[in-house]
Amino acid sequence: MQGLGKLSAYTTIALINGDITGAKDDKFTAGDLGDYTVTDADDGGTEVVLGAPLKFDTSNIEEMAKLY
Repeated sequence: MQGLGKLSAYTTIALINGDITGAKDDKFTAGDLGDYTVTDADDGGTEVVLGAPLKFDTSNIEEMAKLY
């Protein structure tokens, strides 16, 4: 989850520098991770998402077990 930590750091820096406010549709660049947009979160707030969630099921569980 190294990328998640980097994204958190870049997001925090963007907030501190005033590049974003945390409002929906704010955009910023997270270094080598690329460009990100603040989106609506399920809890009514906003969030920045690193990527799609991993799905573990019978078709890939053996492959995922090797990675983790």
